[in-house]
Order: sequence, then structure tokens, then C-alpha cells
Amino acid sequence: MSLAFVAGRIVFRVVFGGAPGEGWLLPSLPRVDLGGFFSSVNLFGPVTLDGLARTVMAALPIAALIVASGLLFSLIDVRRLIVRTRRWGGGSASLAAVLIALAVLPELRLTAQRLARARRLRSVRHTFTGVIAPLVGVTVERATALGASLESRGFMNASVDIEPQCAAPVSASNVCLRTADGRSVLTDVTFSLQPGTVTLLTGNTGSGKTTLLRALAGLGESVDRIDMSGTMSVGGVERRGRSARVTANFVAYVPQDVRAGFVGVTVAEEVGMTLTLRGEHRYQVDARVSVMARDMGIGHLLDRPITDLSAGEATLVSLAAALIGLPSVLLIDEPFADLDDNALALVSATLRDLATRTGITLLIAEHRTAPLAGLASTRLHISHGTVRAVDVASDVEISTSGSRSPLRDGNPDTGIFNETFSRPVALVGPNGSGKTTRLWRLALPAGKRASGIRLVPENPRDLFTRESVAEECRAQDRQHRRRLPAPHVGYGKSSRDVVYEILGDTIDLNVHPRDLSTGQQRALAIALQLHERPRTLLIDEPTRGLDRRACGELARVLERISLQGTRVIVATHDQSFATLINARVLTHAPRLEAVVSS
Repeated sequence: MSLAFVAGRIVFRVVFGGAPGEGWLLPSLPRVDLGGFFSSVNLFGPVTLDGLARTVMAALPIAALIVASGLLFSLIDVRRLIVRTRRWGGGSASLAAVLIALAVLPELRLTAQRLARARRLRSVRHTFTGVIAPLVGVTVERATALGASLESRGFMNASVDIEPQCAAPVSASNVCLRTADGRSVLTDVTFSLQPGTVTLLTGNTGSGKTTLLRALAGLGESVDRIDMSGTMSVGGVERRGRSARVTANFVAYVPQDVRAGFVGVTVAEEVGMTLTLRGEHRYQVDARVSVMARDMGIGHLLDRPITDLSAGEATLVSLAAALIGLPSVLLIDEPFADLDDNALALVSATLRDLATRTGITLLIAEHRTAPLAGLASTRLHISHGTVRAVDVASDVEISTSGSRSPLRDGNPDTGIFNETFSRPVALVGPNGSGKTTRLWRLALPAGKRASGIRLVPENPRDLFTRESVAEECRAQDRQHRRRLPAPHVGYGKSSRDVVYEILGDTIDLNVHPRDLSTGQQRALAIALQLHERPRTLLIDEPTRGLDRRACGELARVLERISLQGTRVIVATHDQSFATLINARVLTHAPRLEAVVSS
């Protein structure tokens, strides 16, 4: 890197004004004077050996600093050193910026590779801007999520810890939440939660559940730039004007995209991060991490790199990291979407035990309500920007026809692979069993996109390269019209029409795709990949973030294209959705690649 800096400095010096000096004159380009606004800038000019030598000497101190920094970072884990400086006075923003940079910069190469792999799933042409903009967007999102994660865990909290008022864990009165551009997300929000209760937060896709949770956690104003009016308090602390780190000792938040907020390198480090930031001794942290990992069923993951986790495993790690700090208020956003049945039962039992034994107050935003049927005591429902209390029992799972039952077949030799895929196929299995890896292998065999196969990945945001939903839809439709004559336009509808079919008209076509809710992003990705009417459509966790109505509409779309000849394969933990689409449920499918490629 130091040599690259010196070479870059020489090129810069030669291009802008040349490298004049005494001594031997080297071949050089004639000087070019720019006009207008750039009249003070000139390009090229004489290049001498003496001028080049002075340029190299001027670059050497910085090159030496780069080498010294590399040696220092190889001997000392500076990132962990910064994490342990919780109580330093002042400079918290600078240290947080350094810590974020140390975490994000090494990931740039992996992020670029991930986005390049996702681009191969799309059939549209990618411009230079369409390649760079997503990389910048993902990097900024990761840095923002890291900052929010550090803040919500109390990084560099130099103030005295506040003792919560246990009698009033969460309350809101006449609260209105607006975005920076003045758009109202929630209006007239009034409710209160009691200690030791589990409350279910429901609402349609994009209704504002995540916005409400992040506002309660203290991330709404400081991170999301949400303007808040009214009165909102958590543990007796007024939320307006108070950052998340003020209440970090008794409020924990588990976001939807848990991976984006991971700070640690290994699972053990991530689970114990809250205790480390509180300044607890290393041996105490290790002991409590071991106990928490055992209780959450992730003891075998402690030494694993945080980047090697499946979606379900990452969720369990994030829940363990939140619970280890013994919060009195726990806010969880869509915790069950990526959990298998065993993990789901374990998490439900753990949360129920915490609520009854410790008096913790839980607020859980979730579309899959069946796992919470015996856990939640109250339910808040968001509708048209308002929050109201409703009966827990009134929220039922997706209704399914009594005549439908999923056909389970774990043996690939029973003849199922010799049949046509007139019914969708659901791949199921425990967390970490390789379902996601299997779908990627089908979509990109040997790293190249398979003909006629489209994949909607676990993180659909990686597919988006345009600045608005409307631009994404137009680009997909335009590219497809070039490939096929008008009478043969794939699914028969525009990408926008498919999005509307799944979500209704609740989606704003002018917003950036990355600003959509998780469910809206998934619906958009499905529409983009479906528009070409592929021979095989693969979807990883199709119902994540989708409300019951949207799940029902998606099921109708998938059933329809299955009857029209498109093979539909989904990897899911949502058994009710597998039943709804009348899917063949496979737990093992070693010959699936051969069937799909036939």
C-alpha cells in the first residue's frame, strides 16, 4: 500500500503541472492550461529527474506512516483496544469514527464481491454509476448501522448511569413521528406498557413498526433523523433529545438486519460486547458469555467468525448479545423470521421465562404471530399511522384451505424428482443446514448465472442499483422488452404491477429502494426477478417482513406461475406459507441441482 501511495503521488504530480526542476529533462507532455472556472489549473508540463526525486522524498514520510501503521495493527488489535476505552472523557465521536472505519474498510473487498455476485442475478445492463453507487450505499449503511449498534450499547458513555423507573418502563402520549422531508410515519401514538409483560406489535408491511421501535430505542432522532413531537419515555427517561447510549444500561434493541450491526469478529466477542463496553473484567465476560451461549443453544458457535453465520444463527447471536446485559426493556424487530422450529421454541421459552422471572418488559414487532400466541399478553396494532390496543387472540395466522397439506419427502429417490414441478417446492431444515448456500449454487453454478434461473436472495437490497423504485422497475421492463418481442413479455405485467399485486398501492415509487421496509424490498426483488418469467424462480425466506395479506397475494402469484410452467423453489422456516402455496416440503434434496438444470 505504501508503494501504491508513492506511485500515485508521482502520477498526480506529473499530471497536474509536471515535475519541474534542475537536472536531466525527461520526455514529457506539453503543458495544457485550462480555461473558465479551472483557469488556475494546468495539466502536464516538464518532467525532470530532480523533480521526480523531490516528489518521492515528499511522499516517503506518509509511506513510512502507512508501513508503521500496518506493523502496529498486526501486533495490536487496535479495534479491541478502542472498544475497552468506555470511560475516556471526550473524543467519543472521533474514537467511534475510528472504530467504525477499522470495521468497515476491511470489508470493502468482501462487500464488492457480494454485490458483484448479486448483480449477476439480474438481467439488466449495469452502468459505472450502477456499480459504484450500490457499493457506496452499502458501505454507508454498514457504517451507520455500526454507529447505531455502538450507541445503543453505550459506547463511550461518559455520563453517570441512569437508574430506570421500573414502574413505568415504556409510555407514549400524543407522539408524532415525521421523516426529515416532513412525511408523517406515525401520528397520535398513545400507549403504555407494564413491567413483566410481553407485547406484540403488529401492522401491515411498511406501516411504521420499525420506526416506532427505533424511536423507543433512542435511534430515531440521532441516527434516522426522525422528528418527534409529543411525550415518549422509556424507564422514566424522556426520549426526545436523548441518545440511545443514555439508556443503554437498561434498554436493548435487536434490529431486523442483525448482521449490519455486528461489532465483534467472533461470536463470543459479539455476545460479550455489551459487557466489554461496560468495563467488566475479561474473565467475568467470558464466564457470562459461556452461560448465555449455552442457554441460547449457540455454544458450538462461540469460536466461529461472525461473517460465517446463517441468518437464523445470526438472529440467535444477536438475541444473546442483547440479553446478556440484563436489560429491563427489550425491543425486538422480527425475531422469528429466520428461526427453525427448535430455535423458535427455545427463544420463545427464554423470553417467557425472562418476562415472568425478571420482570423485563418486551415489545416484539412480528408478522408470524403463532409463536407468540402463548407468550404475548397484549398487542398493539398500527393502522393508518395510529397505534391502538387490540385483542391478542384476534390476530390469526394466514388462513389455509383445509384440503391442503404440505407433502413432506426427505428421500430424493421416491419419484418426486421425476415429476414436473407443477407445485412449488419448499426447502426446510435447521439453521445452518445450508439452504441459502444451496440456492446460490443453483443460481450461480461455477460463479456464472444459470440460464433461465432467477434468485431472490436473503438480502434483496443487494439487487438494487437505481435511485428509486420506479427506475428499478423501468430498467427491468426496458431490458426485457429488448430481449423478447412484445407479445412474449414474460409474466404479462410490468414489474410495478407485480409489486402492486403483492403489496397493494402502499409503496411509494419515488423513494430509494434501500429506504423501503424489509417486506417492501422483498416484494420489489421478487417482482424484478419474476418479470422475465424464468424457468425456475428461487426465493430465500419469501415471507420475511411481509404481512398476512401480502403473504396471501404472494402465494397466489407463485401458484399461478407454477401452473404456467415456472418451477418455484423457496427456502423457508414458515410452515404456514409452505402449506398456503401447496408446496412439496423437502428436508433433503441431494439431486435437486440435476433436476433444476434439466
